[in-house]
Amino acid sequence: RKHRWLIEKARHAKATLTTSRSIAAVNARWMSHLSRPLNVSYIAIACALSYVDLRHDAWNWRDGNAALAAWHADFEACDTMRATKPD
Repeated sequence: RKHRWLIEKARHAKATLTTSRSIAAVNARWMSHLSRPLNVSYIAIACALSYVDLRHDAWNWRDGNAALAAWHADFEACDTMRATKPD
């Protein structure tokens, strides 16, 4: 039983690291792409970031990712995003 707990903790740590690296990569390399005409990838990124906020707020992904955080705040304020936000 101790081993299962340790394995789960390791999986969680790996997922956290992978997510953090992915967010940092979008912030560092893909911000210019997020200023083009709207497409489904914007919605996917915004929803993924909102999910991280909802389920893993302690990760605080905005630290060190100011450009992406600003983009997400603007995108999240759109009427269509606000209308479809879960309660």
